Order: sequence, then structure tokens, then C-alpha cells
Amino acid sequence: CGSTDDPADKKTQSALTETPSRQKGMYIVSTLRELPACTVDAEQNIVYFVTETKDFYYCDTDGQQQKLDLTGPKGADGTDGTDGTDGNNGKDGNNGTAGTNGTNGNNGTDGNPGPQGPAGSGGGSGSTALRGKGTQVDTLGVVGRFPTYAVGANGVKHALSQDSSFGDLRYSSCASNCSAAASWTTTTVISTNIVGSYTGMVVSSTAIHATYYDESSLDLQYATCTLSTGCNIASNWTSVSIDTTGDVGKYSSLVLNDTTLAVSYYDNSNQDLKFASCYTGCTTASNWTIASVDTTNNVGSYSSLAVNASGYAIGYYDTTAADFKVALCTTNCTTASNWTLTTVEPGPFDVGKHSSLIAVSGVLHAIYRDIGSSSLKYATCSSSCSTASNWTMVSIESTPDSGLVHAIVSYNGTLYVAQGNNTTGALYVGSCTGSCTTASNWSYVTLPSPLGTQGSPGTGMGAGNLFIGTRTLS
Repeated sequence: CGSTDDPADKKTQSALTETPSRQKGMYIVSTLRELPACTVDAEQNIVYFVTETKDFYYCDTDGQQQKLDLTGPKGADGTDGTDGTDGNNGKDGNNGTAGTNGTNGNNGTDGNPGPQGPAGSGGGSGSTALRGKGTQVDTLGVVGRFPTYAVGANGVKHALSQDSSFGDLRYSSCASNCSAAASWTTTTVISTNIVGSYTGMVVSSTAIHATYYDESSLDLQYATCTLSTGCNIASNWTSVSIDTTGDVGKYSSLVLNDTTLAVSYYDNSNQDLKFASCYTGCTTASNWTIASVDTTNNVGSYSSLAVNASGYAIGYYDTTAADFKVALCTTNCTTASNWTLTTVEPGPFDVGKHSSLIAVSGVLHAIYRDIGSSSLKYATCSSSCSTASNWTMVSIESTPDSGLVHAIVSYNGTLYVAQGNNTTGALYVGSCTGSCTTASNWSYVTLPSPLGTQGSPGTGMGAGNLFIGTRTLS
């Protein structure tokens, strides 16, 4: 319709409504009073979206504004649930427990995931293959942008994403049989302003915690819901602005450190990497403490926050130098001077975009994109990680145009990487057990469309299964 997912395009479309000569396409206005008068000869093929009422209007052949009835097309989207036929692949997983797939899997090192383990011992070789299946969780409108995913208590799956049709934050959950779309419940939980991009999420034993970017107010937002109240009810969610100074909140990454919430994010106004934390009462803005971690160059995009016993680590991209950097802090991390900044891999070959960082038993593991060599890089460090020479790096995958979006997770000593291909729409899942700085120790499976992604895939691990949430291209 002439619009894109890019927040800057939405601002441009809004500004075009004030221009006398309009071309065909869609334009956004705030209230009905802002709808421009129609002219018979110039307003054909123009649609206006009114954010106040969330309705569409167009000019008819008589030069009158008419409300566009979208009821019909919305019903048609419901029939797209036919993708549920992919659910049959779940039954193939059950065959694995019978041991029949133990000798047939190409990726023997991946035999650790839960239900596959018994199959390996029964087959005598312990060789099992990663297998995947896709389920379309939310299909109402243009949905699933900026997905983030977590597994909570008792294996319950939780997902957050943006509804790009209306700029809302949507929440989905599933307790069992999650390869069936009907097992998922989805609700719009935050609909004030254009929200829900650059989401981060953690699930504690009692609550869901989320951060996201408010594209209308240009703020970093925090939202939470107590699990016992039912988080598929929008009124059970509470939100607050964490940081309102300038244009802040993109690339948020949220972790829970014992009982303290911490988030890293990008300050677009000052082009800085920022960090905020809250110990208690986090729906009160004044309980959040904020620090600018790195203020040299244009830094902080693609931030990824990890926590372990020694403190916090943030992986991020230095746009000016085209470097991949890591910031480390062990105590009083809302004081900027307590952070140590390290260039893990320098440019000028453009490394560090789409980074994902985790900490496992005190060891840092990171993946990021190397644009210069068109490859996905893996880097790790076990001690004194503020010294660049203590990091070891390797290219682990080099399929053209793959690895543009990805995430990393660990389970039972095995690292898993999820990355999408923006050309083919396929999703690659890689795994490594042992010495992962040796490229040949990584193995991959390709999960075809509709699992292909736009926006970073979210990952979670529970009950021996790897769960990946993405936005499909279809």
C-alpha cells in the first residue's frame, strides 16, 4: 500500500498528508479532523489511516471521504490456518523415541535434546538429527515483527511481537501441544501509540517482564504481567516509560539477574550504548537507574545483554568503526565508569551487526555478522574478557545472505544458533558440542519456509527441546 515496516517511513507518510499534491498510496493522520478534503480528479487510489479510530478512509468518485470496510478481508486471513498441515512433522519426532532415527541422523552431536536421547541409545550409535516444524501462531493482519520468545515454568511458551497493522504489542502463549496453532492464545496487550518493536522479554517464576520501543513517543518502555492473573487479558498488563530523554529504546535486550531487571539499549539521539536496571517496584519510572555505557562514536545498535555470577556483559556494534565490541561490568553497573569497553573484532570489514551474546558457567559466547566476508562469526572468552587477545573467533557459516538475523542459546553443553536467510526465507539451525572455535565442529540443518524470518528470531530451551519464534515471510 505504499508503507513499510521502517519507523522512519511511517513518519514520512504522516508528513505527506500536509502536502497539497498527493500521489497514490497510504497516508497516516492522527484524528478525523486532519483528513484532507477530496478532489474528484486528484484523490483516486489514496487511502488514509486514522490512528485515533484505527479506521481507513478513501475518496470516492464524487469527491467524498468514505470509511473503508475491511471486515471481509480480515475473515479471509482466518483460512490461512491450513499451514497446520506442517504439524504432522511432530509425529515424526515421536518416532525418534523408538530409536529408529538413531542411526539415520546426520548430526550425531545433537543427540542431547530431550526426546532424542533415548533414540540414540536404542539405535546403538547415538547419532540423531535436528528436525524442525513450523506453526503459525498469529496470522491476523501484518503480525510477528520483532519476535521474542521464552520458556517459563512447566514448559509454558511465551512470545511477544509487534502487530504492524496497528502498531500494537501482542502476547502469545501455549502450555502444551504447541506444534498445533489452535493451542496458542494471542492477545493485544499494549495498544497505546505505535509500540512493540525491538522487544526484549524474560519470564520469572511469577511474572512476565518485557521491554520495547515506543515509536510514537520515542521512549524505552517496560511492561509486566503477573502470571497468576492471566496474561492473555490486556488489563492485567502494566507499562511505564523507563527512559524518555531523546529518541531511546531501540535494540533493547532484557535479562533478570536474581531479582534485578537489567536492559541494554541504543540511544539514537546521542548515538550511545545505554544500560538501565531496577531492583523493585519497576512499574514506577523513578525506580529505574540509567547509565550511558559507551559514548565514543556511534555505538550501541544490535545490543545483546548477558549476565552471570561475575556481572554483566553487553555485545554491540560500533557503527563508526565497523567493530564488534563488548562492555563488561562487575559491580555498581549504573555508574558508567565501572564499565570496561573492549573491541573484540575490529573493522574495517564491517563486523558486529546482528550480535547475540550469552554467558554459560562464566564463559561468554557470541555470534555476529561479518559483512566483509559474508559469514556468521562465533567468538568466545573464558576469562579476563576485557583483554581482546583472550577472545577466540571463527567463521562458522558462510551461505550468502544468511545469518542476517540470529540468536544463540545453550543446553546441556551444546550451543545452538538460529539464523534466517532474507533471500530464500529459510531458517538455519546450527549446533556445536565441544570445541566450537573449530568450524568443522558446527553442523546445520535447514528448515524451509514458512519458517523463514524477517526480524531477529527468538529462542528458548525447555524440556530438552529448542524453540524458535520468527516472523514468516509469507
